[in-house]
Amino acid sequence: MKFQNVSKHSRVKTVRETTTTIEHKCTPACFKQEKRPKPNNLHKVDLGSVYVAPDGKCYSKERLGNWMQVLGLTFTWSIEGFTLMWEPAEQLHIHSHGGRTIGKQVDEKEIRPDEKYHFTQAAKKEKQKGRKLVDTERSYGAIARRIIGVAPKRSRVPKGTGRGAPGMPRSPFSKEVVRLKSEGVPESHAVDAMVKWSTHHGHPIAGPFKTSIKQRTRRWYRR
Repeated sequence: MKFQNVSKHSRVKTVRETTTTIEHKCTPACFKQEKRPKPNNLHKVDLGSVYVAPDGKCYSKERLGNWMQVLGLTFTWSIEGFTLMWEPAEQLHIHSHGGRTIGKQVDEKEIRPDEKYHFTQAAKKEKQKGRKLVDTERSYGAIARRIIGVAPKRSRVPKGTGRGAPGMPRSPFSKEVVRLKSEGVPESHAVDAMVKWSTHHGHPIAGPFKTSIKQRTRRWYRR
């Protein structure tokens, strides 16, 4: 049984629990009487000896007159019959000379799951149904395409420096052919001139290389 005095609405459905082990070693200070005063502005509620502070914290009065913050209560059986057992907010220790007690503190923190969490849970459900990977990818891919959509295409201005730009020579060989053509040199003479140009620049001209020189030269003359 937990006490909840503040209404809180949240879409968070995942709670992360962190358990910390606390070790207490008794010292002479443990045997000194420590008086815990009554918090201010307490008002009693109907369930048992429970008092609520303005900040929403719940307190119970111990037999020795101390006030202890509690988180909830439960019922247990003892020799005297049913007994109320409080869940203290702080770990209680049984003090003894040279004694050592170990307790645990559990902290709960609400976290908001990210996209990976939801994808993982969906994939686990599909696996339990026996669906194949290809079918699952196609199904979720269609959902993502319908919800997210395809990015719009961007029109780019051509730079004119790429391969195949019309009418623009790129290599030194092509630039030389275009220069001969602009000067009115006939095609047959231009072929011989480009063979000599290739020899002068250290390019091979024998066999298929000479055929390639003729084809490249004629290609510019036939444009």
